[in-house]
Amino acid sequence: MIVWDSEIAKNLRVYEGRIQGRIAVVHKKYGVEVLTGDGSIIIKNIHYEDKEINASEVITSVKKTLGISIVEIYETLMKFLEQQK
Repeated sequence: MIVWDSEIAKNLRVYEGRIQGRIAVVHKKYGVEVLTGDGSIIIKNIHYEDKEINASEVITSVKKTLGISIVEIYETLMKFLEQQK
């Protein structure tokens, strides 16, 4: 996914247990609000699977987190090490 257009969220909300990369709000046909270290950013237009589309068409749930988690890194590393045996 390549982000082509984004903006800093104007109405900053306070979130308990802030997780960077966590989807906070899906604004249909506008974009997806994603938590950052000290606020949030709205990802609007993206390049995804050879198409340029609005992020809300791809990211439709607030149960997602963008980026790679420590668990994913660990699992990927373990698979790689297992293949090396």
